[in-house]
Amino acid sequence: CTALKMGEKGLEDMLTPLVNLQQCHYMFYNCNNSAFNKAIPEGFLSTNKNLTKIDGMFQNCAYIPTVPNSLFRKDIGDTNTFPNLTQARNVFAGCTRMTGIVSSTFFNGATNLRDIGSGVDTQIHLSTGYYPSQGFFYNTAITGYFELMLSPLVNLQNCSGFFGRGSASNVLRDCYYYEGSEVRQYSGSIPANLFSNNAYLQDCNNMFYNNTGLLGHIPELLFNKPRTSLMYVQNMFRGCTNLSGTNLDNNDPNVSSAVGISNQWFKNMTNLRNVSGFLYGCNGFIGTLPEKLFEGCRSLQNVSHMFRGCANINGELDITLFNDCRNTLTNTAYMFYGCTGLTGKFPTGTYTTDQGINGYELCTATDEGALAVVTTVNDPYTQIAYSVVVSMAPNLATIVLPDAGYYVIPTIGDIITVIQPGLLAECIQLTDTSYMFAECLNLGQDSCIPHDIFFTSTLTKRYDKLTNTSFMFYRCGFNQAYIDENTQLPYLCSEGLISKCPAISNMESMFRSIERLPACNLYMNMFDRQIALQNAKNLFFGVTNLTGAITQNLFRNSLGTLLYAERMFCFTNMTSVVATFLNAGSSNKKLQTVGAIFYGCSNMTGACPQFWNTDTFTAIQGTNAGYYGALYNCTKLSNYANANAVSVNWTAAQSIYRP
Repeated sequence: CTALKMGEKGLEDMLTPLVNLQQCHYMFYNCNNSAFNKAIPEGFLSTNKNLTKIDGMFQNCAYIPTVPNSLFRKDIGDTNTFPNLTQARNVFAGCTRMTGIVSSTFFNGATNLRDIGSGVDTQIHLSTGYYPSQGFFYNTAITGYFELMLSPLVNLQNCSGFFGRGSASNVLRDCYYYEGSEVRQYSGSIPANLFSNNAYLQDCNNMFYNNTGLLGHIPELLFNKPRTSLMYVQNMFRGCTNLSGTNLDNNDPNVSSAVGISNQWFKNMTNLRNVSGFLYGCNGFIGTLPEKLFEGCRSLQNVSHMFRGCANINGELDITLFNDCRNTLTNTAYMFYGCTGLTGKFPTGTYTTDQGINGYELCTATDEGALAVVTTVNDPYTQIAYSVVVSMAPNLATIVLPDAGYYVIPTIGDIITVIQPGLLAECIQLTDTSYMFAECLNLGQDSCIPHDIFFTSTLTKRYDKLTNTSFMFYRCGFNQAYIDENTQLPYLCSEGLISKCPAISNMESMFRSIERLPACNLYMNMFDRQIALQNAKNLFFGVTNLTGAITQNLFRNSLGTLLYAERMFCFTNMTSVVATFLNAGSSNKKLQTVGAIFYGCSNMTGACPQFWNTDTFTAIQGTNAGYYGALYNCTKLSNYANANAVSVNWTAAQSIYRP
């Protein structure tokens, strides 16, 4: 109805006769021309008491000028109700010129409304139009609201996207309240009693998304009433760049106004599932990361992007952060991305020991106590992956070592008992940890990459769903190497860091630009359990002091899956490489890109793989990422000249960005 005009009376009394009307969803959808421009009459639906849903009724009516005080009652003294009206999604979404203030009486009479969030009726025949899923007042020019506007909706379940915006806007800012008959205005924008009558609320995701005009703090007890019902708060304040974390309405000189991040926000929210993007991009928000932020959140799944870009939050990581949701947590991607204010050591778990069986001794078949022939052997508590199950006494089920043909006997020693596991330990439902700590430049001071972040207490318990760890520690502030307890030699990370994570396919830039580390090596078997790895781009790029030999065994179990390896060791100090690295002496038909893989490794000796030999590497792409600059400045390699003779692009310089 883009050409529909309003008559002189506008919509006055248009629906008054229709006392049996049940549905009028999308009635005026897309009447967005300048002639459809009169105010909606007060109580426009007041006689239509049999309504069941009014979704999108005025959606995209861009020229409607003001928001009415109420759709459902003409006067404050009216008592009419709508017992069957449960759904009113997207009603004024896209009314971009609608100004005014949402009154505390706006929803009076519509007590049974359950859903005023974003959503589309899937039963509508979308023949020529598209009905977008948007919030009730999505993309309007409304400037404020009364603190109790949602109070009449005692059965409310969904108000997702309520004031959300498609792009940043500072229009919405003000919150009002009554003091007697007088109207007062808060200095902050979020009142503590916003949901004080909504005990059944489940979903308020995107509620204030991209409203840059919001000021002040997020009250500690904002979710107190719906504490046991609320499930989704993702992106609720995303893009609210002027929220400061300070209570602007606190007039008590004896009480601090700096609320910041409160551990009361989500405490004991037993059904909470998703807090992803909750403060995403709130770069003006100041606060200290508290302990026990998710205490009692035993259903929590997604925390991705939660504090992304919040450069002004500070403090240290709490090792107990996920204690109550280790069985449900699935996604932590980008959670602290760019949180440069986080400082201190990266926390690791705490452990005690008890006497028992935990070790092994190699023996011959005739020795007393010999159990079985095994192909691999190792100590079960190093967090190395295990492939052969051996039935021994309690607490030792699996053992691993590359050599074959040994027998083992159990030895008496110490059994590790976990008191407080590592940060993501036992979170075996995880699927994605990419960028989790990326750009946390000051996190990890006086500590090394945590050895137990993917710890599990049993040998058969693994992270079988975790596929993406890309950029996880990118540009973190780690300044200590991991010291091997047996050899006392320094390493980039522990030998078994990812050994319980066999499903990882994307490890791009996982350790990139951790430039403060001292000289350290790589365990050549640290990727032994990586049987799904496809992307290893930039994996060690810029770890300047990474040194040592690269052997044939580093990715020996990934050669059938690895596709991308460009810039893998770019700007490192590796000392040698063998020609069978990445092909193990046979043809590699998978690998597609190795561009700049050893770029700037000026101290590297030995012979590198003959990437230019199309009989050995059959899939290398003829592009910049494919092979350009793979051996730049690697003049100590014995076959450097061979590569250069095939094409100077193998040894050519490139313009490579290095943060």
